[in-house]
Amino acid sequence: DNLKVLYPPIDLTKFVLPNFEEKLSSNKKDTNPIVSLNRFERKKNVSILLESYALLLSNLQQQPQKDIPVPPLIIAGGYDPRNIENVQHLSELKHLATNLQISDKVQFAPNVNDTQRSSLLKNALCVVYTPHREHFGIVPLEAMYAGSPVIAVNSGGPRETVKDTQTGFLVENTKEGFMGALKTLVLDPKLAVAMGRNGHEYVRDNFGMDKFRSSWCKMVGEAMRRGDDRRRRQADDPGGRGMFVRLFGYLMEVIVAFCIAWIFTILLRSFGIVGEDSSVVGEVRSFFSKKKMADEL
Repeated sequence: DNLKVLYPPIDLTKFVLPNFEEKLSSNKKDTNPIVSLNRFERKKNVSILLESYALLLSNLQQQPQKDIPVPPLIIAGGYDPRNIENVQHLSELKHLATNLQISDKVQFAPNVNDTQRSSLLKNALCVVYTPHREHFGIVPLEAMYAGSPVIAVNSGGPRETVKDTQTGFLVENTKEGFMGALKTLVLDPKLAVAMGRNGHEYVRDNFGMDKFRSSWCKMVGEAMRRGDDRRRRQADDPGGRGMFVRLFGYLMEVIVAFCIAWIFTILLRSFGIVGEDSSVVGEVRSFFSKKKMADEL
């Protein structure tokens, strides 16, 4: 009951508030993209999104309803041309898109700036967060506050930030899992907007700086009160558990001191400083005995 989690906040002032009516209109016209925002690193698992998107296109072609508009896919994120993995992985992703025959529907946007980042998050049909067993992850929070639902792997940090079926979807780490969630949102733009609205309100109420400060102050206050209560109980019960704890501490100090003395004895014997039958404790006792005799003389 004493374990509390304080989540990192996001700066809500960096984002333009979403216009959900405008977004619903553009969703229906297929102008809002599916967005991935990650560094170009293999551990970010972005390749599974390309495979899922290709599967989505194939699946929609088989639907009874013809001419279903499919939003384009934008793969964006941090990119450093001096980083070998960044360069190699971007090339790998482009090659995969070509092999999957979806290059005409996929746009790569390496090293987007803050303005471009905010625009992508605000205008997305949804944001797909592909890392598996990722740490907390700030992108899902930013996407939800910008009014976009999030599709993420059902593991790691997103399990604590994305509300499944409310602010997005938590899926298995398979192309079929991602494709199913993407298909749901593509076929139901109203649901995407409703989830985006839920996500915006959820992040606003739980992950802003004001919430972070109030939670921090509350947790520090609770910790100080628990400390005061513990000290008060120990003072009110000197012969009870508090006394037992202190006696146990004294005993442990004696044991530790004895162990240290024994280790020093072994070291001093190995260097020939004391005899095989001598010990640190014995030598100290002998020293003080001789000193006492000298004082008496």
